[in-house]
Amino acid sequence: MAVENIPANALSKVEVLRNFNEVSQMKGLTNDDDNVALNIRLKEGKKNFWFGELTAGFGPDDRYLAHPKLFYYSPKYSINIITDLNNLGEVPFTRNDYRNFTGGFRNINSRGGSSITTGADGLGLSTTQNNRANDIDTKFAAANFSYAPTETLDLSGFGIYSYTGTLMKSQRNTTYIASNDVENATTNTDQTVHLGLAKFSARYKPNANFQLDYDALLKQSDDNEEVDVLSISNITDEISEVKKQRPLAVNQNLNLYYTLNEKNIFAVEAQHLYQDEDPFYEAIRSEFAFADIFPVDENQNLYNINQSKNVITNKVDAKVDYYRVLGSKSNLNLTLGTTQSHQNFSSDIFQILDNEDTLDMTGDEFGNDVTFNVSDLYFGLHYKVIARNFYF
Repeated sequence: MAVENIPANALSKVEVLRNFNEVSQMKGLTNDDDNVALNIRLKEGKKNFWFGELTAGFGPDDRYLAHPKLFYYSPKYSINIITDLNNLGEVPFTRNDYRNFTGGFRNINSRGGSSITTGADGLGLSTTQNNRANDIDTKFAAANFSYAPTETLDLSGFGIYSYTGTLMKSQRNTTYIASNDVENATTNTDQTVHLGLAKFSARYKPNANFQLDYDALLKQSDDNEEVDVLSISNITDEISEVKKQRPLAVNQNLNLYYTLNEKNIFAVEAQHLYQDEDPFYEAIRSEFAFADIFPVDENQNLYNINQSKNVITNKVDAKVDYYRVLGSKSNLNLTLGTTQSHQNFSSDIFQILDNEDTLDMTGDEFGNDVTFNVSDLYFGLHYKVIARNFYF
């Protein structure tokens, strides 16, 4: 994101580094064909001082845009600050960006022959572009830093906050052929999405034979969507829906690389994921067509039906690699790894009565209480050789 926002007049050149590996000892030992990095070189006059850009605008109907950017680079540390405020419908940070912005965490067991993924139980909210909404208001801020206090230690991190408020309205007219009934439905949606990301990384490399990396990534969002539907046909039904959640995820990564000598290299990688998801759904309507399925209290002015869910995940991936370098074009790799995954899932459905009392719907049909454990242990043997233009 910083690269996309650095002013063009501050750049000297952009270098594309193919077959890139952040660990010098591992270069050539693993398959890095898909790894590409960009090395951004600044002009000599753009070092050791602040520079940036400011875009601002104001127009009819109280429309506004503000996009300040500020950068500082020096050999020892750098700071990037990017902000964006507008109500033009331009979303600077989408939910897709939020999912993909994992900060370099990877599936360390990708070569283990098995893969265990933990599903996400979200609400399915999506940010809408300006041609599909009445109004979109966004606020965005991101800051990134890197600091090298000593020649052997590098610290870096970033923080991102994004707010999107969206108002939508739709009108639908439906004619049912079999009955000739006509339904007119108007839907109003008010959606607010707060997204937050924070990452801290540390790299300790006292010499060319040892490297220790640590990363911690925090992700949290606060989502709320209110939908009001008015349906008019042979009966009139008013439906009010609320969806909300505050999911939290913490991902930690620890990697250690040690070169015993030019023929023997060891690597230890471990990753822990903690995830807490709590999607909540509420529907308030004047008519309820499923009274024969749900044991609701029908002596109410409105039917207020709620479902709460909670999914807690703890997942540990770890592996140890030993590399025996047989020559300039071949090596042997022994791997011992494991995945330990534990999930708790619970849900329940209940009705809120007119007097604010709660009517719980008991029984297996209306609730879940599930514990799910997976334990995977594997051993691997890889032999790599390059013969002429072929890689085996």
